[in-house]
Amino acid sequence: MKETRLERLAPLSGVISVGLILIGVVVFNNYDFLPPAEKVAVYLNSNPSRAFTGGYIASIAAFTLIWFAGSVRSALIEHEGGTGRLSKVAFGGGVAASIAIGISFIAVFAAGMRAGTPGGITPVGAITMFDF
Repeated sequence: MKETRLERLAPLSGVISVGLILIGVVVFNNYDFLPPAEKVAVYLNSNPSRAFTGGYIASIAAFTLIWFAGSVRSALIEHEGGTGRLSKVAFGGGVAASIAIGISFIAVFAAGMRAGTPGGITPVGAITMFDF
């Protein structure tokens, strides 16, 4: 069976996923390890668009990661035979990772949205979303 161009390029979705996560983290640009709540609130209130944009870009990586997991599953099942247990586990792990990445960056996205409203985001809300 002849492989289509889209099927040949599908494994690149893993590279795209990592690239989107890196771009999102660079755009968000808050690299402190366990910063105080007040510092996070000041950062988010002064840069809501950075948090919003970074979280949005990185959350898109969740969809490309699912596509990549499907590509890995296809490649493994082709060579595995039998019940395809390894390919199922790999696909499940990819979906679980995608969900975790999506939820964590949606929290950053939501923090940016809240910080952009009148009154901004409180230190408790900021550190909760940042740690999440």
